[in-house]
Parts: sequence; structure tokens; C-alpha cells
Amino acid sequence: MSNIKKFNITVGNLIDDLIIVCPTYEHLKTFKEQLNLLCKFNVRKSIEYFKNTVYIYKEQIVNKDENYFIKKTYNEDIEGLEYDTEWTLDQVLNLKELWAQLDDNNKETIWIYFNVLIKITELEYDC
Repeated sequence: MSNIKKFNITVGNLIDDLIIVCPTYEHLKTFKEQLNLLCKFNVRKSIEYFKNTVYIYKEQIVNKDENYFIKKTYNEDIEGLEYDTEWTLDQVLNLKELWAQLDDNNKETIWIYFNVLIKITELEYDC
């Protein structure tokens, strides 16, 4: 299985888990549909966005710095990108808002997902 496919499956699984934990957040279901559509037309786009907007915070994620989710602003993520987007995985998932509602086990699960996404990105891009 390709790294791209692993990446997209992992993001899909993350969204599915968040839907179970936070069933009132309807935007998660919408995002899952949008992700599936994006992957259908450009399978690489999601990992490219992740690499350019989330991977750059690898140290904070690996060190489980909660400020990454609760205090982060997103404007700097999209400035200077080669493509016009307002999409960052953590922003779209609204983790800034969700983080305060999650218990420690769910937070740990999210850290694991983000670390797996980092590893897959490193495999794909030889980082």
C-alpha cells in the first residue's frame, strides 16, 4: 500500500474517531465527505497540505505541546504557500475547540494520529 493511501486512510480514521467522540460536531461529517472527494480527484493533495501546514510543527506535536492545538493561529500556515488554501488539518477538524472537551485518553489518541501522519509524511517526502 502506498504512503499516500496510508495517509488518507489514517486521516479518515481520525475523522471517524472524532465523529464517535464528538457526535454533535456536524462539520466533521462534512469534512469527511470533502476529504473523500478531494482524494478521489487528487489523491496527493491532503498529504501536501499536511506537509506544508502541519508538519512544520513536528516538534510541538512530537513533544505533545498542547499549545499547538489551543493557542495556535492559522494565518501564518497559509501565508506564502504556492496554492491558495485555508485548509489545515487541525483547523478543519476544529481541534482548537474540541481539545478542551476531550479526556486525556482521547487527547493521547489524537497525538498518536498526528505522529503517525508525520511518520507517513516523512516516508513519502524523505524528510
